[in-house]
Amino acid sequence: MVPSAVSNFEQRNAIRSTWGNISNLTVMLKFVLGKSKRSLHQNLAGVENSICHDILFTDISETYENLSKKSIALLHWASTNCKGVKYLLKIDDDMFLNLPRLLDELKTQPKLNSISGCKVSGASPIRLPFSKWRISRSEYEKDYYPDYIAGTAYLISGDIIPKLYSATGSVPYFIFEDVYITGLCREHIGAVPLENKGFSCGYRDRSPCGQNFRYRITGHHYTPAEIQRLWRELQDRNVDGLDGGEVNLNTYNMHFPRIRTRTWKNVKNVLKWMIILFLATYFICTPFRASRKRAEEAYLKSGFLRPSVSTQPTTCSTGEVFLLIMVPSAVSNFEQRNAIRSTWGNLSYTNCTVVLKFVLGKSKQSLHQNLAGVENTIYNDILFTDISETYENLSKKSIALLRWASTNCKGVRYLLKIDDDMFLNLPRLLDELKTQPKSNSISGCKVSGASPFRLPLSKWRISRSEYEKDYYPDYIAGTAYLISGDNLPKLYSATGSVPYFIFEDVYITGLCREHIGALALENKGFSCGYRDRSPCGQNFRYRITGHHYTPAEIKRLWRELQDRWSVCQRGDNYLFFKLFDLFQYLFL
Repeated sequence: MVPSAVSNFEQRNAIRSTWGNISNLTVMLKFVLGKSKRSLHQNLAGVENSICHDILFTDISETYENLSKKSIALLHWASTNCKGVKYLLKIDDDMFLNLPRLLDELKTQPKLNSISGCKVSGASPIRLPFSKWRISRSEYEKDYYPDYIAGTAYLISGDIIPKLYSATGSVPYFIFEDVYITGLCREHIGAVPLENKGFSCGYRDRSPCGQNFRYRITGHHYTPAEIQRLWRELQDRNVDGLDGGEVNLNTYNMHFPRIRTRTWKNVKNVLKWMIILFLATYFICTPFRASRKRAEEAYLKSGFLRPSVSTQPTTCSTGEVFLLIMVPSAVSNFEQRNAIRSTWGNLSYTNCTVVLKFVLGKSKQSLHQNLAGVENTIYNDILFTDISETYENLSKKSIALLRWASTNCKGVRYLLKIDDDMFLNLPRLLDELKTQPKSNSISGCKVSGASPFRLPLSKWRISRSEYEKDYYPDYIAGTAYLISGDNLPKLYSATGSVPYFIFEDVYITGLCREHIGALALENKGFSCGYRDRSPCGQNFRYRITGHHYTPAEIKRLWRELQDRWSVCQRGDNYLFFKLFDLFQYLFL
């Protein structure tokens, strides 16, 4: 008995012409149909039955919630009209059935007082609010379902069919047909659930190839064309019919009008609404994107350009400097610099001499350049260069900061180069440097065995003429790296000898470092990933850096890091955090 949607003409036709072609066997095939909302489909199904005489019509509406009712109806029909039947196989119309193998098995291994198929044990109801399969406590109060047989196909021994149907009048109705019929009702009558390894437990767990089903009984979710292919390929080694009769594949080769399934239409509807939702969200978010383009106006109104009350040093003229922090920054990144100054860049709390310098290039926007000049008159912590603000010039910026440091900060113990979208746990870094001093080295997130991109359209493409070797030397990721002071003059000098290379981290910490014989040291506290942790202070108690955080997130991280009792919130869950990042990327 095959429950089938009224509109699934093609599936039924495929079954009749393949495993359902049982004209010479003491096997009966019945399709169980409900009531369709489309009168055309209902009328065509009536014509279909007048030709094939193998359809049982019910008054049950074609909905997912009514699948259990369909199964009750087929049990009712079987117990009334097929008394004495030895077995009943309930199987969905998207299933492939190796009927010869099933019949051989039933003759050699008879079954009584049982329902067999793919046995499911220890399954629990889904309680998630928006799940299609949600079951509330009022619908099913226990934490686990009884053992049941997966509803795609199950075999009921004939001796329990009347009892099973009778049980449906006693056991409260349940929406999931397999749990209800083969679990709750079966348990009520004391029948046994039997595992049969030949029954498929997975969704398309094997490709539609006949060889895959020679020793299987069922396969789940195959198209009519795939079912026909499977049957045809199975016949290559099993040409004899069952019970001595030859299987005639053309018995039901009826020229029945095929109605295309609604699958493609449903896919188009889903795509249409996804596009509409995407565009609507995009336009709704337009004012927020526009506000970001007017950032400099907002910063001026907010009063961010006001004198600092900090007495932190801004040059190396104060004597021996323990740590020099140099931050390459785009001229327009006012908010990032302000966030750094008010958080980890506020050096007034440090016990040793630390100097912070921002390294800026030359912007095409004169307004931005002028504002940055005003900013520097207030904070006096910006190093201006004549280097254009382009991705290709990042290595030049790093050369400029090395030149400034080696000229103006002689005797500095360490130089930290760090991007302006980075969070820095400065207290932890200082503690580490005091307890574990470093020399003749560059440390951070070490990258080994990286090779150049040779793909023509890649942003990071490097041709053989630019770099002829197949692998880069070991280098430190450019988001943040720490250079020991003894290397600074040598490293800057090496930039005059080593040919210029576009990627700053490969050039400075790889090629130039290798040239002077310095070490590349791995430091697990330095971030190697892009936003690999949510912006929660608890995540950074034992970390030194984190990559690509907004000014607001940097402020939050610093604030929470000062509170030793702060904990991450529910929204800091990694999945939620990444989904929100995706939303921002698409719409903001």
